Amino acid sequence: MKILHVHDKQQSVGGVRTYLRELLAALRHEGHENVVVRLQRGVKGIHREDGEYLVRSSVGPLSSAIAFRGLEDVIQTERSDLIHLHSIFTTMGPAAMRRLSLLLPTVLTLHDIHPLYSWGLKVPSDGLAAGEMRRLVRRFTRGHAATLVSRIKQASAWPLRRLLAREYRRLDIILVANSYFREELLAHRFDPRKLRFIPFFTSKGPAIGRGRDNGGDTGPPDPPVILFVGRLSEEKGILSFIAMLDLIRDSHWVAEIVGEGPQEEGARRLVEALRLGGRVFFRGPVAFDELDPYYRRCRVVVVPSVIPENFVLVGLESLAFAKPVVAFRVSGITEWLRDGVNGFLVEPNDLQAMGNRVRRVLESDSLAAELGRNGEGIVRTEFTRERHIAVLLSAYKDALRGRVGRT
Repeated sequence: MKILHVHDKQQSVGGVRTYLRELLAALRHEGHENVVVRLQRGVKGIHREDGEYLVRSSVGPLSSAIAFRGLEDVIQTERSDLIHLHSIFTTMGPAAMRRLSLLLPTVLTLHDIHPLYSWGLKVPSDGLAAGEMRRLVRRFTRGHAATLVSRIKQASAWPLRRLLAREYRRLDIILVANSYFREELLAHRFDPRKLRFIPFFTSKGPAIGRGRDNGGDTGPPDPPVILFVGRLSEEKGILSFIAMLDLIRDSHWVAEIVGEGPQEEGARRLVEALRLGGRVFFRGPVAFDELDPYYRRCRVVVVPSVIPENFVLVGLESLAFAKPVVAFRVSGITEWLRDGVNGFLVEPNDLQAMGNRVRRVLESDSLAAELGRNGEGIVRTEFTRERHIAVLLSAYKDALRGRVGRT
């Protein structure tokens, strides 16, 4: 089988890119072929870069037609059997999506909350955490809207996004990695026969890549390391992470921040303002293959995201290295993080509770080891590549056979 994967991520890091990298390797291992298309603004014609086709992204009717012609040329050239869409909600217009789904069986992985928000995302209406979540979801999905021009553009795009959201119903299969997204789709009258629940997986683990850094043979570092891996942005909670560190400054620790993003400058200023400069270290963006040493030497990984996350592969990677995770109790995170078993879940925005849980892990070697062993065992039994690919290939076959059928 030859699968055409379509995405719009320009950077080589991030959750979608990590998943796609792992998925392509797993499909190749099963004997399938992959073709990757990246949607990008301003592209004229079809180009190749880093093993991917570059095709113009589409939003309006004219650009959708141009984008579809580019995708159609790639499909004809590669003779693909099936299309797998990834993150394309803001870069593929409804006309292009409809024509594409009529051309070949089409499967989509729902990676984020953009389309759900356009349909009317359900967020609890009471409490400080609920209000903060609504604010962050709005900023994440609409942007900051700092100028009148940007507000006008966002308002004009809103009807188009709702039309695009409706096109999702025409697709053969929609894959979701968490029950929160699935319930949202069902609440919006999606055909349950078209939905597949497919938790993610990771190939990372302590036995991989030991040669370069000698694994953990030198013993745990002193002081113990608190790790943050992700985009330095509001929705990922980087400022909350630093504020939480301030609450436990009397404990023995250092923190490493891996990643880059729009709030990096603000995060650095906050570290200096709180006088944590000698304990918090910014490591910048780190390639997927170079993350292993950071996981090995840390004591605990913190995931302070407040918006509804898809899955957060960083958490799964942490568990694979037998490292406990402390995170807010939101959507996809609860698929792999079990409170008191492989880490701790706390209510969104409760930094005091998050700090208390992190402190417990820092101060107890036995607790950290027990949570880590439990997490590694859960990854090995529940979140395997074999299990993921079995569900995925079944979904592909259903789409190819037309068992569900397109409307």
